[in-house]
Order: sequence, then C-alpha cells, then structure tokens
Amino acid sequence: MASVSKLTRKIPSGLQRSYQCRRKPLSQSWRTRNYSQTNTSIQTIQTARHRLKELVGAQLSWGTQIQDAGSETNIITQQSDLPTRTISDSYTEAMIPVGTDEILREKYINFYGGMRFGRILEDLDTFAVLISYTHSTQGTEKKSPISIVTALVDRIELGEKPFSPFKDIKMKGSVTWAGKTSMEITMNLEQEDASEWKKVLTARFVMVARNPLTKKSAFINALQLTSQEEEKIFELGEVNKVKRQEEAKRNLLKTPPHENEIQIVHEHFLKTLDPSSSTFKIRVKPENSVWMDQTKLKNLIICFPEVWSK
Repeated sequence: MASVSKLTRKIPSGLQRSYQCRRKPLSQSWRTRNYSQTNTSIQTIQTARHRLKELVGAQLSWGTQIQDAGSETNIITQQSDLPTRTISDSYTEAMIPVGTDEILREKYINFYGGMRFGRILEDLDTFAVLISYTHSTQGTEKKSPISIVTALVDRIELGEKPFSPFKDIKMKGSVTWAGKTSMEITMNLEQEDASEWKKVLTARFVMVARNPLTKKSAFINALQLTSQEEEKIFELGEVNKVKRQEEAKRNLLKTPPHENEIQIVHEHFLKTLDPSSSTFKIRVKPENSVWMDQTKLKNLIICFPEVWSK
C-alpha cells in the first residue's frame, strides 16, 4: 500500500494549506504535450522569479509601496468585464538546472546525496504563482493590480523513481480550473531518463486572488475550454472543488467528532493508564511509543551541503 503523509497549518486568513504526498504511478489526466516549448526557449526558475517580481511589484520600502498601491490599483468589479483565457494561455515551462549548474545543485542536494524536497516545494509555490499571474494579467500591463496567494496545496503525487539532483528538472504547468476568485494550478515535474523526459511529480495548487487595498476577494479571468479533453480537465477541477468543500464541513472547528472517533481516542487514553491505580497521574507508556512532551524541540538546525565549511 502506498504511504501517505499529511501536514496542515492554520494561516491567519482562515485558509488552510495542506500537503498530501503519495508515491504512486502518476496520473495521465492532465497532458501538456500540445503546449510544450523547445528546450532552448525554456526559462530557468531563477528567471521565473525575476518575472514574478516584476508582475507583483516587489516592495522596496513598506510605507511608500502601500501609498503607491492606492494610486496604481485598478480592480475590475465584475468577472464579465475580464477577457476569457484558455488553458494554453497560462501554460508555462521552467527549468531547474541542477544537472548542468553545479553551484545551484549545492542548494538542492541533501547530505544523503538526494534531493531536498523543501526546495522543490518552494519552486512549485513560485511556479504556481507565476502561472496564476500569467492567467490573470491583462494585456501588456507590467504590474498586476491584484494580489495572488497560495490557498492550499491540494495534492502532490510522486513517481515511483525519486528525484535525482544530478539531472535537470523541467517544470510544466497551467491553470486547469478557474472560478470567480480562485483557480487550480496543475504542474508536472519531469527528468530525463534514457533520452526521454518522464514525470517524477504532479502537483495541484489552489490559488486565490485578493484586492491589495481591501484584502477582499478579487475577480479573475474565466476559463474558456477549447476541446473535449479540456472539458474533462475542467470537470475534474469541479470535482476537486466539491471534495474540498465537503472536507471543510468536517473540520473540527465546525463539526464535533463522530462517536467512533471519540471511542478511538478514549481507547488510546485508557492504554496509558495503570489499571491498578485510580489516578490519572500514574501513566503507562504503550510499547514502541514516546510521550508527546519528549518530542519537543526548541531549536533544530539542519546543515545541508550548501553550508559546509570549505
């Protein structure tokens, strides 16, 4: 059975960012072959970050930038006033040249000689935001009037073969579903194997648009579907949206635990009590377990190869 890990973090806006990783054969539901660029024209992820800074407008001084935003921002108040976009309009490629750039590789390799997955997550987040702005940028404007943030990482599927830090990584992605103020970004990462680019990861991020002045939702361009295949991709996005809404309803902040869930927690609790004692202060640690307070860490510094003493 494939192993699954999940990490959730509550963020101030009330949106939930979750990571679900599953190592399995990658789904073929989203194909990019019709939009692919030649290798010579693909930007690097570093170039993509520079493009993103131009679209977002990186702040040089906090107070000045806030004042400027009010005079430059022109937010559309109706989605119908925005032109529609196709999936190919937002299609973007980027290269993480860890195979050909030895200096860059030092930032991605771990002490086991494998890939630092945290770096990959950073690049996926950057790439998803860039794709979102590519979908939402109007005409020739250099700076987008809206802010786009990552609402959550809906799903990450890993291939059967792990990443190699000695081969370049090609990133491909596009908007595969769009609502009024949110959109789903699907991305594929590929590495060359036997002279053929093969998928090593598929990720699905959900992004939301915000008015930078009011911090409220902002409208994005609707998605125009141009083929039956794109209609199926969009329908899958609708299904994913419904699943997220159903999961939100089961959130413990809104819905109390079910009776069977309470029973499971109570059974675990009883296993930690001494049956010969009538007090909760005498606890018995179950086999192959540690107490939660023993796992507390105040500081943890992991030294990767990029910081080694030369």
